[in-house]
Amino acid sequence: MGALSEYLELKNESYLISEEVSRVLKDRKRTNSEKREIVEKLQKKLRSKKQKIKILHDRVVEYYVFPGTLIILAYLAFQFSEYITETLIEILMKFI
Repeated sequence: MGALSEYLELKNESYLISEEVSRVLKDRKRTNSEKREIVEKLQKKLRSKKQKIKILHDRVVEYYVFPGTLIILAYLAFQFSEYITETLIEILMKFI
């Protein structure tokens, strides 16, 4: 679960940074230059986290979604194999 938990953690951190950017921009006690400096630093962190999120997204798909989908398809094929076989035989019999 390493990739998945890390992915979710980074998504949460990026959300918190975005919220912090909003708070800084709304803060009336800071000057515009202070705001700009703080926001630039936060946006740099945010870009870094988003790059990591993209990498982890691909890893999550590779490790969890793709194998899970294959397992589900194999299960469904096994469950409905008799029905599929009977249906195919009926279709073939109509053409013969």
